[in-house]
Amino acid sequence: MKNELSQIISQSRSLVFFGGAGVSTESGIPDFRSVDGLYNQKYDYPPEQMLSHTFFERKTEDFYRFYRDKILSYAVSAKPNAAHRKLAELEERGILSAVVTQNIDGLHQAAGSKNVFELHGSVLRNYCTRCGRNFDIDYMIKSEGVPHCSCGGVIKPDVVLYEEALDDETVRGAVSAIASADTLIIAGTSMVVYPAAGLVNYFNGKHLVVINMSPTSADSRGSRSIDLRQGRRSARRDRYMKNNFKSGLQKALDELENITPLKPFNCGKLCSARCCSGGDNYGMGLFPGEKELFESSMDFEINDSEGNFGEPVIVCRGGCDRRKRPLACRIFPLFPLAVERENEIVIVPVPDPRAGMCPLLRCPEKIDRRFYRAVRRVGEYLLRDEDSRKYLLELSSEITDIAELAERL
Repeated sequence: MKNELSQIISQSRSLVFFGGAGVSTESGIPDFRSVDGLYNQKYDYPPEQMLSHTFFERKTEDFYRFYRDKILSYAVSAKPNAAHRKLAELEERGILSAVVTQNIDGLHQAAGSKNVFELHGSVLRNYCTRCGRNFDIDYMIKSEGVPHCSCGGVIKPDVVLYEEALDDETVRGAVSAIASADTLIIAGTSMVVYPAAGLVNYFNGKHLVVINMSPTSADSRGSRSIDLRQGRRSARRDRYMKNNFKSGLQKALDELENITPLKPFNCGKLCSARCCSGGDNYGMGLFPGEKELFESSMDFEINDSEGNFGEPVIVCRGGCDRRKRPLACRIFPLFPLAVERENEIVIVPVPDPRAGMCPLLRCPEKIDRRFYRAVRRVGEYLLRDEDSRKYLLELSSEITDIAELAERL
């Protein structure tokens, strides 16, 4: 397999490397989702909560205590490893055109890489939230407690926290690089953090190589999949590969990443987020392939259901990172109804008759038209995958029956 990879690289003219936390573990920086990773360590708050924008705003001192202890301390001492240096060498030789990384440690640049798209920012850069003044990492190391600018503003690391959007310019650059690549190598990432993981959908080149210690959502698309774990493939991986996360579903999730019913207003403020209240609600049905994305999340509970066409349902525990919501939550309160017209299936965004608690359904004209169009595209993406298509058609039939029954009543 190593010889195959070497041959692919040598034949490439525009190679792009897409990497995650696993790339920097050899430099002494723990990754996030492996057995020994950050998300499997114990703190007073879940790491995803402590690394959120809300937590930074409301519990800034606790944020910085965690940030210094578990992120900044590693980044200060880390040095580029063989992988970083090899990628820099490939760029210098004209083979590698870009590095797209989810890491925030700056080790690719330290190794000599020039064209690096840091999707989640960098701990090396910091700025005042009031006046915008920039601060380097040395200032952050020497500071104590919550660092402040001379103007009195709180200094924030230039990293993308949960609940924050990616930088548009960085995303455009990464998309352009991936779309024009003839080879894409994905390594050291679980491919579960969106929208970054969705960028792989823009690749249309010849070779997609996936290198990771555990299954990823890109495995099924790869022309080569290198499993770095010892021993035989686990039953879970076999099950995952059989029910792999479909590209149509990936695109559907990406479509509604930044589009909401009342963009930019959070419609949950209209009703105290009744659809996200958790507790005794029945949950939202997961689409085929979504379970793998949410089964390790602390924000949701997944239950098997006989009433969701064989797919499980997910129950909100009262709040979540909006960027990691399941598809049913993203399209709420609409539904991409699949309708047969003139021997073809078309998608019609309609108010979901099951969403009776939503105040938006009393005035559907207030829903952003862009949201309607996005829900239509979601349905079109789902129709492209066999499992998602079957599920969507079955659910569309059920929703049609519910709507007709409601009219009669």
